[in-house]
Amino acid sequence: MRNDAMKKSFLLLAGCLCLALGGLAQKKPLDHTVYDAWKSIRHPAITADGNHISYEVNPQEGDGLLVFRNLKNGREIRIGRGHGATFSPDGKHAACLIRPPHEETRQARIRRTPKHKMPQDSLAIVSLADGHVRKYAGVASYRMGTQAAPAIACLKADEEETPARQKGKAKGQGHMLLVCHFDSQTEDTLHHVDDYRFNDQGDKLAFTTRQDGRIASASLYDLARREIIPLGPAQAFHTLPQFDKSGRKAVFLASADTVEGGNKRCELRLYTEGMQESRLLVPASISQGLPEGWGITENSRPFFSADGKRIFTGVAPVMPPPDSTR
Repeated sequence: MRNDAMKKSFLLLAGCLCLALGGLAQKKPLDHTVYDAWKSIRHPAITADGNHISYEVNPQEGDGLLVFRNLKNGREIRIGRGHGATFSPDGKHAACLIRPPHEETRQARIRRTPKHKMPQDSLAIVSLADGHVRKYAGVASYRMGTQAAPAIACLKADEEETPARQKGKAKGQGHMLLVCHFDSQTEDTLHHVDDYRFNDQGDKLAFTTRQDGRIASASLYDLARREIIPLGPAQAFHTLPQFDKSGRKAVFLASADTVEGGNKRCELRLYTEGMQESRLLVPASISQGLPEGWGITENSRPFFSADGKRIFTGVAPVMPPPDSTR
């Protein structure tokens, strides 16, 4: 009896080994074709209320997928080739960029297409409540407020259609900036924009414009009133205004200098909510308390203290432009 039991156990073990070896023999060996099929999950994110998550599913090469998932009911919103997802602070909306098809971009590189003519990303704005998606083609970047976001702004990749462009002098004319309001699903357009940023509250948008190759102006866009507030007289150079934590004040530099080399002597200007335009804090000619030949330059980059009561800015030697007479 004992021998029979041992015999049966041996036969069962042998059968299992044969099945296991047979399974191993049928598995495909690991080579580069297998690696190409592998996919990875990247850039996971979650809303502040914990109701939605997003993540990218990307192959080793080719077109990926961005997934928004409702953790309460399991519903998914899928954006082909989506990447760089951001949730609005209230968790009601999301945005992402959409890459051009991988093969289209690959062929453009093979043809050595100039950078400004390469396929461009698009922007997708997603309503997480109903899954509605708005898309905007040819987008270079997008931004929204960090504490609240009644709207999102996106900078178009193509340069402005201006008379200068028609004459073959499009360089330095700025771009169109779209301000897309979430609730009304409407857009406002700002022209010739060079750079932009929201305050943390998302209700004010600071931007600079560029024309004829120069930063021509600094302005604010009030989202509630949907109007532009010029921050001062037009000059040859402006820095992008920097907000304080309250979002009610902004500080920036401006200069009348048009020199191409050396430094620009800059004045420091402050805007406070309710003003018609900014006021001058420090003139470009400031010299008191500074070493001789020093001043505020275009690289000074002013910012507010945490309580918004002080402004800090750098100073440096003002370098003259190169001597063109030699």
